[in-house]
Amino acid sequence: MTLKQYNMRKIVFCLLATTLLITGCNSNKKDEAAGKKDNGSSVETKQERNKKIIMASMESFMKGDLDGTFKDVASNFVDKIDGTVPPVTNVDTLKSFMKMLEASIEGYKGENLRYYA
Repeated sequence: MTLKQYNMRKIVFCLLATTLLITGCNSNKKDEAAGKKDNGSSVETKQERNKKIIMASMESFMKGDLDGTFKDVASNFVDKIDGTVPPVTNVDTLKSFMKMLEASIEGYKGENLRYYA
């Protein structure tokens, strides 16, 4: 075996070892990612939780229960409504606005609602 062949074998062996090492590391990450997807990652869990809260709030709104609608509102919320009026930061003010809205639109109800998270 010549020196050139010996060096070539070393290079091929190093490339093979590096390739196997990289493949082994990447396949482990894919398995972990698949496991998170199957078990539900924290992002998916938050999205589903938020979706359930919105669904419950809309259900309460359709029944006319404004207390149930706004039970999950954060204490430091800001509702800019449509931008033509000053922002609302008080839950009671928002409830009175929604009562006015319900009174002005008779028979308001939602059908075939779709929720996206």
